[in-house]
Amino acid sequence: MITVTPSTSTSSTDAKKELTLTAKKWFFSPAKLTVDKGDKIILTVLPNNLDFTFVIPDLNVEKEIKGKTTIEFTASHSGSFDYSCSTCEDYRGMVGTLVVQ
Repeated sequence: MITVTPSTSTSSTDAKKELTLTAKKWFFSPAKLTVDKGDKIILTVLPNNLDFTFVIPDLNVEKEIKGKTTIEFTASHSGSFDYSCSTCEDYRGMVGTLVVQ
């Protein structure tokens, strides 16, 4: 389930997006998130009996997830960026995509 709540700001560079990401062994839901360049992202990660390190390497995002965790960052440049569990084995495929338009 994804919840997107844009701010009331008229400038897209000042927009806030609140997103919710569920993490289960071994996948994220949703597997794709879409935001606008310049948005301030408030991402709430809801793990289901899983502690891990959430990363978006190309945006310098890294956060230990232990229970409900909020991560804040700015979508500073356009493109498609993988988010993943950096503490999981690669073959498990716990990866999603953040699209910044």
